[in-house]
Amino acid sequence: MNTPSTAQWIRNLPSSTKELFIILFLAIILFVLSNIFDLPDLILVFVTSNKSWQLDDMIVISIFLTFALGIYIYRRSREMQTEIREKTLAQEALLQANTKLGLLNSITRHDILNGLAALLGYLEIGSMKTEDPAILSDISKEKEIAELIQRQIAFTKDYQDIGLHKPAWQDVRDSIAKARMGQKTGLVTIDIRIQSLEIFADLLLEKVFFNIIDNALRYGGPKMTTIRFSAHPLGESMIIVVEDDGEGIAGEDKKNLFRRGFGRHTGYGLFLIREILSITGIRIDETGVPGTGARFEIAVPKGSYRFVDELESGTKGPGMS
Repeated sequence: MNTPSTAQWIRNLPSSTKELFIILFLAIILFVLSNIFDLPDLILVFVTSNKSWQLDDMIVISIFLTFALGIYIYRRSREMQTEIREKTLAQEALLQANTKLGLLNSITRHDILNGLAALLGYLEIGSMKTEDPAILSDISKEKEIAELIQRQIAFTKDYQDIGLHKPAWQDVRDSIAKARMGQKTGLVTIDIRIQSLEIFADLLLEKVFFNIIDNALRYGGPKMTTIRFSAHPLGESMIIVVEDDGEGIAGEDKKNLFRRGFGRHTGYGLFLIREILSITGIRIDETGVPGTGARFEIAVPKGSYRFVDELESGTKGPGMS
């Protein structure tokens, strides 16, 4: 792995630490100049060679400047406190608004789903009361439309939760392990070759891996035996690779793969994945070769990934801030 340069290390320091380094650096420069030019002797000569009224004027000016600087610092401090308070109030107001909007969406979604469930029930009863092929065909189409609406309404719940909570550091291996739970993998092996890697992402990260696994299981075909997760550095980024040995994705489908509504199921799974990852600047691309399996590359930028073992030992790997 690449070792961060001194300049990169300094840029990653907190602002307060940077300011301390600047003060120490200026103090060292002043000390060196003082020794080179004998500043104490020059100041002493200046004081002894000037009249007292000149010195008095300099003292008054120094006091005035110090007083003015103090007032400026005080006023700037008050302005910053006001700005912080206003930002805090705005964030709280936005959080409350999002919470109320989420509650309204939840209630509305619940009512719509209940209505759709009743509609599907009546359609099923209607299909049992007739043997007319034309009517049965119409009922079948109506059921397909109702089920599509049902899936779209269910999608809105996942999309509503994106960005609702602050992103956090999450263990990639744990997220994948949780995502595989409840999946009907059959004879397909989930091979996780990632250790101690954490990424800074939206709290729906588990949903990302769930949808990728679900997508592979749906479209990988009967020859698929393995879905493999691995990670490797590339430049300043960390690439998380998800690949399978199934049928892969056709070339003509790749350009629309992450577009909303594209796909044979709901058409929202991969679109949702991209939206979740983009919250913290993470990119996803499909780089597989058709016929040899699907391959997704998740590019996590510098500063958004770290290694737990290095964090615990006190050393910093690439991407750690």
